[in-house]
Amino acid sequence: MTPLLEARALSRTFPLGFGAGRSFRALHDVSFTVARGESVALVGESGCGKSTLARLLVRLDAPSAGTLLLDGRDVRAGDGGFFAPGPSKAFRRRVQMVFQDPFGSLNPAHTIGHHLERPLRLHHPGVDTEARVRDLLDAVGLPGHLAGTRAANLSGGQRQRVAIARALAVEPDLLVADEPTSMLDVSLRAGVLELLARERAERGLALLFITHDLGAARAAADRLIVLYAGTVVESGPTEDVLARPLHPYTRLLVAAARPGDLRAPLPARSGTTSPVDAGCPFAPRCPLADDRCRASLPLLHAASGARAARCHLVEPM
Repeated sequence: MTPLLEARALSRTFPLGFGAGRSFRALHDVSFTVARGESVALVGESGCGKSTLARLLVRLDAPSAGTLLLDGRDVRAGDGGFFAPGPSKAFRRRVQMVFQDPFGSLNPAHTIGHHLERPLRLHHPGVDTEARVRDLLDAVGLPGHLAGTRAANLSGGQRQRVAIARALAVEPDLLVADEPTSMLDVSLRAGVLELLARERAERGLALLFITHDLGAARAAADRLIVLYAGTVVESGPTEDVLARPLHPYTRLLVAAARPGDLRAPLPARSGTTSPVDAGCPFAPRCPLADDRCRASLPLLHAASGARAARCHLVEPM
């Protein structure tokens, strides 16, 4: 079956300075799929490229290389490319994003009703916006009277729920949620995760959940994709990856999240990430690295079951 969304060898490089000819590779050869109704968590430490990838997937930025497909069709076809004249209206309706910062994603000067009515008028002209706004607020657990309240008067948790309601207003097929709970109090995080799970179940919504929190990933996702230094180092069913991580970096993540859970946690070496062209980017920090790891970047290959790993030390199937 054709996946809803497919990323093929996406890379993103940024220039360093002006005229120096130097660049920084934020993403390298990232490939994965998201099926209809599936929930996939993209996990990794800060700076690994998660948010850069999210911006590529919703077409707020363009890849330096690679292809993005929606229903098997290149998303650039028929709309003049990534920036000229820009993503089609149909793409915007089908793929929506919830940003990390609930204080920056809503204009504090506008009312909640204004934020929810705009996508409705653009994508569903003729709909009863007042009734639909009430329905959206009810769906995310907020009272209808907040429609007349300015965003500046809401708490962080309320703002994030409004941001989710705004993304759901156009009835998308895929929701990209970039660290949607990271700026919220612990007491509010569970509520947002429950909201996303409920909306996914009721609407058949596909979810790409971006986080550094393995606990949140476990609660939200069927499948995990682990990103390190802009490369996918492991993927597989969530419970399988967390119970038996294959890549040394994933083992470190799990050991840090659940100290003592693994029989032999791997102590990380001190070191800096190496450029992808110089071998495995995790090699300077990996306690198991050998000369082969430092010489060449391993391929992402199939391992046991539905698992995949980018590591010379993991035997391919």
